Amino acid sequence: MFSEEKDDLTTANQRKYPRSRMQKLVDDAEDSPDNSSLLLDLSNLGAPRVSSRIYDLGTKLISLNLSGNKLSRISPDIADLHGLTTLDISRNNIEKLPSELDELTNLK
Repeated sequence: MFSEEKDDLTTANQRKYPRSRMQKLVDDAEDSPDNSSLLLDLSNLGAPRVSSRIYDLGTKLISLNLSGNKLSRISPDIADLHGLTTLDISRNNIEKLPSELDELTNLK
């Protein structure tokens, strides 16, 4: 058991600091148990872009709130979030949505 705790601590210490609030929230999502579904709230952070690491959450991420930021685009990599059922991108500066959003067939 001690070695597992040490491994977790080592992983956390390998991240570079200082980290933005968005990066810290993504860190927490990555560190959650593998069998859990994630609801990631990255709203109202004033972020001009999204950490590309969110796309590594794949089917684990079911809800993503990016509202109230300064995003001007959504990456085509959004299609990697196959488990996504809810996506809020309101109150941003996005003028065009990527066609890859059509691949997210679980969106409600």
